Amino acid sequence: MCTCQAPERYDASCCLDAAAAVVEELYGVIVDDIAFGHEHAIDRAAALAHGARELLRPVQRHFEE
Repeated sequence: MCTCQAPERYDASCCLDAAAAVVEELYGVIVDDIAFGHEHAIDRAAALAHGARELLRPVQRHFEE
């Protein structure tokens, strides 16, 4: 099993796949929930965006090294 959290088992493709899944969910929140004014949709979208950013941090660090 790959991970984005443990540096010794870090796998860029795993992190990118995980971030893509979060972004896909974020898109659904924006298109469905925010567009129709569902309660807490903006908070949920912000949390998903933050989650995607955290998943991509190891990838960024990897390419900066």
